[in-house]
Amino acid sequence: MRSVRLGFVCASLASSIVATTSTAGAITFDQITNNSGQNYADDFSASITDAGSGKVWIRFMNAPGASGLIGTVYIDDDDSNLVSIEFSAAQSSPGVLFEVGSGPPNLPAGNLANPAFDAHFRAGKKGAASNGVDAGETLALLATLQAGSSVAEILADLAQSRFRLALHGQSLGPGEDSESFVDPPPLDPPLSAPATAFLFALGAWAALRGRPR
Repeated sequence: MRSVRLGFVCASLASSIVATTSTAGAITFDQITNNSGQNYADDFSASITDAGSGKVWIRFMNAPGASGLIGTVYIDDDDSNLVSIEFSAAQSSPGVLFEVGSGPPNLPAGNLANPAFDAHFRAGKKGAASNGVDAGETLALLATLQAGSSVAEILADLAQSRFRLALHGQSLGPGEDSESFVDPPPLDPPLSAPATAFLFALGAWAALRGRPR
């Protein structure tokens, strides 16, 4: 009976690990600068979802009631999962207007991130601050995937800090300060493919041992 239970637990654990590589949950951010003396990281979030036809949606959100705006967003794509990005006015909140390639070439103070942030793509508000991502608004970018890449691969890279998102917040708080934000590094090293395969094999072995002879 113990072997059967061990097999079930191992197989379930392995299945849950694989499932997380194809699920795009909410992405949070860490604040890596401290110009204002306050932490505004909870105001911002992002998501990555499959758009079909070899494309992926990357969305940046500013929480309702937030004090500042998102002025520029960045993507660090170490494994070259993406070919290009484009701004989608139709999928963004009304009044949000961004331009691909606009803004500082790299995240301000990106060297403070762990590891240092190196932007491969960026998009910034076009013109006035009112075109940024204000409280309760969303910015949507449509990215084209490299041939052979997938959302699952991007999420796997995200778990290893090989695909990262960042943003530059502006007009934050009473001092109207600016801060830089990067999605946090993983708490624990993710399991490699061989390790996941081992868990499956261990579960199958334990289940077989538990069969009556």
